Amino acid sequence: MGTKAYLLENPDGSYDLKFEKDDKVKYEGIFLKYSYTDFENGVFAFLSEDEKTMEVRVLKRKVYSLVDIDEEDNEHNP
Repeated sequence: MGTKAYLLENPDGSYDLKFEKDDKVKYEGIFLKYSYTDFENGVFAFLSEDEKTMEVRVLKRKVYSLVDIDEEDNEHNP
């Protein structure tokens, strides 16, 4: 089950996962936490600016790249 969450952009281009909305929110979506983890690790699903559904990896409440997981997997498995 997912939880409503938000991404806030950092100056270095990474994003912080937050569960409260504020005026600095860049993206709104759903966070799906991986089972059996002590940290906020999982997937964040949202609509991109061009209305494309995106799923990005979250590691310890951080998103380091807005590369869709499907595209990321294709890069590693041509």
